[in-house]
Amino acid sequence: MKKMILLAWTMFRGTQWGGGTTSARKRRLNLGRVGNLLLMFFVAVYVIGLVTAAVYGIYGPLSSAGIQSVIPALVVSVISIVTFLFGAMYAMSVYYHASDVDKILPLPFTPGQIIFAKFLTTLLYEYLLVILAAVPALITYGVLNGSGAAYYVWLVLTAAALPVTPLALSSVLVVLLMRFSPAARNKDRFNMISNILIMAVTLGIVFGLQSVQRLEGADLAAILANGTADIARVTAGIFPGSSIAATALADPAAAGAILQMAGFLLIGVAAVVLLMLCARMFYLKGVMGVGASFARRRKMTTDELQAFAVSGSALRTYALKDLRILLRTPIYFLNNVLMNFLFPLFFIGPVILTMGNEGVGLGQMREAIRTACFGADAFAAPIALGVISAAAIFVCGMNGITASAISREGSCAYVMKYIPMPYRAQIWAKILVGVLISIFPGLILLVMGIVLLTPPAWFLLPMLFVVTGALLIPNLMGILFDLRWPKLTWTDEQKAVKQNLNVLYTMVISLAAAALAVVPAILIYLNLGAGWTPLSYTAVLGFPLLADIALFTMIQRSGPRMLRAMQA
Repeated sequence: MKKMILLAWTMFRGTQWGGGTTSARKRRLNLGRVGNLLLMFFVAVYVIGLVTAAVYGIYGPLSSAGIQSVIPALVVSVISIVTFLFGAMYAMSVYYHASDVDKILPLPFTPGQIIFAKFLTTLLYEYLLVILAAVPALITYGVLNGSGAAYYVWLVLTAAALPVTPLALSSVLVVLLMRFSPAARNKDRFNMISNILIMAVTLGIVFGLQSVQRLEGADLAAILANGTADIARVTAGIFPGSSIAATALADPAAAGAILQMAGFLLIGVAAVVLLMLCARMFYLKGVMGVGASFARRRKMTTDELQAFAVSGSALRTYALKDLRILLRTPIYFLNNVLMNFLFPLFFIGPVILTMGNEGVGLGQMREAIRTACFGADAFAAPIALGVISAAAIFVCGMNGITASAISREGSCAYVMKYIPMPYRAQIWAKILVGVLISIFPGLILLVMGIVLLTPPAWFLLPMLFVVTGALLIPNLMGILFDLRWPKLTWTDEQKAVKQNLNVLYTMVISLAAAALAVVPAILIYLNLGAGWTPLSYTAVLGFPLLADIALFTMIQRSGPRMLRAMQA
């Protein structure tokens, strides 16, 4: 056991959360460390506040119907499902495709010790979900329900053991697939399927919560009671023990609560033992040769060879290389590219659900907006432009393409130092990729604006201007963050984008920039009236222009210097 704990601690220290192997001098010079901690703190507070508000909102209707005890079952079931899905993806990356696998296999460790150490490392990531989502939800329920001390004892034990069984079972599934299914050995394909499943579940939860907000108290109580019972039956079949933990939390003072919690903990232990047995029998045979690549031999024609030898624009070639990596790497495609096309679901879905709740038709809303923008006493046209600009900044700031452009190079970033291409040209090639992909959500926003506003012809040019300027802002801003703090040390691709704080920085600043794009026009109207509409147009059109000029100047002056100073 001591060897497994030591191995797990060594693996954990190799991640960014464990501090890595950065020298003391570099740690002292990393001025962004405090900023990282503050940003993570605010994100944690936001998530905890959101979960607490959701539980507080549904407790009242459920309590009036006398079925508030479904809340612990709902929390345990949802967390178990999400943990299982994320666990499969993490297990594939950590157990088989991490860079330390080749170094650990020759060491005097048994397969069971290696898997258990990696299981503990992966479990730490799952505990983040439990701490940020499950614990606040269950504490809120306990406070509102007036639960006694026994409830909080079971809460602590449940939180400690909740991710163990789903993660262990997902790990068993991955070990068996890697041993007996050749298709699972394709890391990219497996990650693509896992991420699509996670995305589908996330969208289902988001729209489910949105539709729940439209229900009356009695309807909400009935649907949650039936829905939670169905989910609990499913999770009880897939993750044994989840229904036992929910029952103990729902009635913590019952005589059988101790036995129920003991059974829940024993099931977690049994799941880990099953994982160890599978590791002992199948891990080595599944992990051997995972890093090898195979390709079919094909005879190339003379025309193909000549096409490869033709010289072209260095900027175009470099940008095409980055674009191909984005499209062909599943983690990058799902996180950086696909989200640009999914965002209309997040915008349009809640709006349609809200209108349905209020009894407002789309035609009525369009007519009201059009009258306010282009009617006799029009005042809202610059505000509408500002909203479109803010939406473009927000959406393009979420994709993280330029905010991870340098980080995606990883250990190969040294290539940027010696290829015969100026640093400034390399930077602009990476920006070009981000802008090209951002054009698609920009066009979607333009189409949505035209359909919703049906504007006169003269209004199309300002719309095009603000969208073009707005999609440049997050792309120019993101490359500055990644030039300043590139994350070049990572073991798998998801850490370059999912655990890259530069992406988070860009998102936060994009939110602030989106507010600056629309708030001045609103304030001008509220304080000065409709007579100052020209000033509102100036503010809305001038902000993206000035912001782009400022960011362009910063990149031209500081970009090559930061790239030259980068320790690749």
